[in-house]
Amino acid sequence: MTALKHDYYQLYNEGDSYTVKGHGQHPKHSVCYGQTRIVFLGSYDTEEEARAAFPQLPTDGSEWGNKFIDKDLTRMPSVAPAWFDPMDAGERWEDDY
Repeated sequence: MTALKHDYYQLYNEGDSYTVKGHGQHPKHSVCYGQTRIVFLGSYDTEEEARAAFPQLPTDGSEWGNKFIDKDLTRMPSVAPAWFDPMDAGERWEDDY
C-alpha cells in the first residue's frame, strides 16, 4: 500500500487545540476516485507544535479555513466521464431528476 499524498495541508484552530489535515483527491483505485479527500493528521496543544510537526504548512495565511475545498470544487466536471455507468450504483450524473 502506498502512502497517501496530500495536495494541500491546513491548520484548524479548534479553540483549545490545533488540528492538521491533509487535503487531496481519492486515487484512481478508490470508489471515490476524483472526489475530495480530507485526512486527519494530528492534534496539538499549540500552533507552534503543529507547525513543528508539519513544516510544510503554508505561512501566507492560506493555511487557515477551507480555502482548499473552495478551489477543489472546480474539479467536478459537468459532463459524466466515459466510464460512468448509472447502472453501477443507480445514480445519475446530471442533477435534474
